[in-house]
Amino acid sequence: MEEAFETFRSRSFQSCLRFAAFDTRSLILASTATISLFRTTTMKFLLTSAAIIGAATAVPMPQGFGSTANDISGNACKEVTFIFARGSTEGGNMGMAVGPPFANALKQSFGRDNVAVQGVDYPADIAGAITGTMNPTNAPGATKMTSLVQQALQKCPNTKIVLSGYSQGASQVHGALRNLKTEANKVAVSIS
Repeated sequence: MEEAFETFRSRSFQSCLRFAAFDTRSLILASTATISLFRTTTMKFLLTSAAIIGAATAVPMPQGFGSTANDISGNACKEVTFIFARGSTEGGNMGMAVGPPFANALKQSFGRDNVAVQGVDYPADIAGAITGTMNPTNAPGATKMTSLVQQALQKCPNTKIVLSGYSQGASQVHGALRNLKTEANKVAVSIS
């Protein structure tokens, strides 16, 4: 089991680096295109940016956009329990960008029947991102994740806990780790 975790940690880190490199290139290309498009005046650029940010925070994601997993409420204990906090504005309790592919990678590494997957239900909105940054231990996602870890360990004391979060979900992981007292040393892996 320990050897499998080490292999998984190495693969996960390499995947994160590839994802980060891709994401950074996309961001740079998008930023360059935006800046050159509005190069005529700084004011147009600032007004357009403010409008885009305002629209992104005001428009809710459609229902069903994302995936949901609630294995902790199931009856069977698994060797590994994966608890994931989705990123800003993602739907479901697992999101779409990182949570589901990460859960599938864990299931491939440890076997489908050996991994319980649980998403964190919390408001993954802009206000939540600010709360998670300013006061991580009291953020709704962090307190919910703390509760889920405690539930999993109470029900299945020998399970290996894997915590992860994407975007503001990473802040929820940090807050949950601070909230966990004696349970924190039972978290096998935390990736954010």
